[in-house]
Amino acid sequence: MSDEQVDESEQLYRQLEGLYLAGGDMHSVLLTARYLQGLHPDAPGQVERVPPEVRRILETGMFVAYARPFTNTRFRRLARVRGISKDLHHTHEEILRRRNTVYAHTDETQLRRTIELADPAGREAMLRDQWEADLHEEWSEVTITGLDDVAELAAAHLGKVLEEIEKLSIRILNLGND
Repeated sequence: MSDEQVDESEQLYRQLEGLYLAGGDMHSVLLTARYLQGLHPDAPGQVERVPPEVRRILETGMFVAYARPFTNTRFRRLARVRGISKDLHHTHEEILRRRNTVYAHTDETQLRRTIELADPAGREAMLRDQWEADLHEEWSEVTITGLDDVAELAAAHLGKVLEEIEKLSIRILNLGND
């Protein structure tokens, strides 16, 4: 194998590693969405007992993991999965937007706000009784329909990742035969 082929091989292996990570993220997102819907084998009867604060963290992790493969330009093509409706593509874009403003960052938005600081009376009470204030925020749970969309997107992207892994694997194997 020539030096040029070794360099190309290493580059392809790095791409393959990225695809494996993206596939792992999509698999985890799919399982989390199913868990939050009560459809995961370990979830029946458990979802209702998940404290809201824990559910918020599960949702946050789900959306951050979903968006992770798309924050790097080499995976932009994964967003163009065949068979996804315009509505699901819109949902994909909305998840990425919310990841950047709500889930992974603390931008000021109506989607996430600190209740105690929302009105002047709350602000004053918080300042007066600092240690007695609730440390929580207003949060809207993802709906069952929203979870259906996330699961469908994750499954579609996982399928695309597996296709890309297969193509790249063949390419790597063929490189050694040149």
